[in-house]
Amino acid sequence: MREDEEICRVAVKCDPRAIQFVSNQDLLNDRRFILEIVRHSGLLLEFVGESLKNDREIVLTALNQDPNAFRFVGEDLLKNEEISKFSPQVSSIELTIESLIRKKMKVYMNPNDTFEMFINRLEDRLCVTDQNVVIANKSKLIPLSEYAKTLKELEIDSNSKLVYLYRFYGG
Repeated sequence: MREDEEICRVAVKCDPRAIQFVSNQDLLNDRRFILEIVRHSGLLLEFVGESLKNDREIVLTALNQDPNAFRFVGEDLLKNEEISKFSPQVSSIELTIESLIRKKMKVYMNPNDTFEMFINRLEDRLCVTDQNVVIANKSKLIPLSEYAKTLKELEIDSNSKLVYLYRFYGG
């Protein structure tokens, strides 16, 4: 089924993250199809065909959606001036988020991004939705009322001790 183009197209249309299970190379190199996928989630650039990782339009679309996709950019584009602006060393801070079970994840963010943008990017990486992730900084939960503030305003930087928790509803 992972090779069947029709099944793969339907699966990815329902949930673009399903692209990671596709092994049909024709589909993974279908420019128009992939462009729609990276519009939804730039991080899905990881799973596209190698030639499309060097496609300027696809890469820029992915990076504009999520600058963290920079690590999946094809080697031919890394020195491109427009693309290199997204390099974590140029425009971002590296945030390390740890779970209660000590699983660590790194996310690159612009200090002027809002905390809500950070939460959305984290939820996308964790494949969860509906704001089920709660972040604590220095053992203090960051309330929803603070989500519109920038990371800089919240004094979140590369040295911050961030922990993510899942918010559970009901009983």
